[in-house]
Amino acid sequence: MSQPNFTHAFTRKVHKAPTPAISPDNPPLSAEGKTILITAGATGIGLSVATAFAAAHASNLILLSRRESVLLAATEELKSAYPATKVYTYPCDVTDQTRVQEVFKDVKSKIGDLDIVVSSHAPFQKPYPVVSTPTSVLVENFNSTVLGNVNLINTLLETFPPSAEKEKIFINISSVASHVQIPTMAAYASAKASILALLQHYHMEHAPSGLRIHSLHPGAHWTVATKEYGVPENMMQWDDRSLPGRFVLWLASDKGKFLGGRFVHANWDTEELEQRKGEFEKDPE
Repeated sequence: MSQPNFTHAFTRKVHKAPTPAISPDNPPLSAEGKTILITAGATGIGLSVATAFAAAHASNLILLSRRESVLLAATEELKSAYPATKVYTYPCDVTDQTRVQEVFKDVKSKIGDLDIVVSSHAPFQKPYPVVSTPTSVLVENFNSTVLGNVNLINTLLETFPPSAEKEKIFINISSVASHVQIPTMAAYASAKASILALLQHYHMEHAPSGLRIHSLHPGAHWTVATKEYGVPENMMQWDDRSLPGRFVLWLASDKGKFLGGRFVHANWDTEELEQRKGEFEKDPE
């Protein structure tokens, strides 16, 4: 089976650390007045995203996690560094539709509106050859990655309906694994590929009414999940932990609007992407 070539990125330049173009200090990337909800927002990629938005003066951050202990630690860290940003936390398993609805309703009651949802959750993985992958592992991955995101996006549309005047943004932290076959990652990769396909339908049907969807590969990062998978920390030079958060900040701004409905990499050069905006506008696919 042929494979996409990821040796050469779409942009001529690629980055392992943030560039000045995606700094939270840039006025066009200001998140002032914005409310952002982040699943798995207390650790890893999710915390990187939360930190970037707080640095860009977001008004409210809403962090979801199944583990209350990590929510408390992240709240202290963010409040200490960015006291002007209010941080709300909710223990939540996104596969529980009722709980997701409760959280969104509480956000509406306490804050009033929600601008951006960043889906950063994923179940911890262990390596399995495809023929040995337990059915329970497949079910866990599809429940979390596919049904969990369906719960999030459906509840967003129901509770905070988008409009032409007030767009809503849904950002899916995906993985390059959704496009290539990587040994022992069948459950994770197939679930990631499935939600990508489903989100394309959401974007097609709801973009005209004000819903903007992005999916991205966050780069290569040493996280608790990476460790749990069994990858040694010294295997490679990992990307800077602030890179995915700052790239998401840029992507969610007006500057990234032309990439709605597409899959991108956090390592790509944003200035070159902006210079090539016309290519995307000419080719909707």
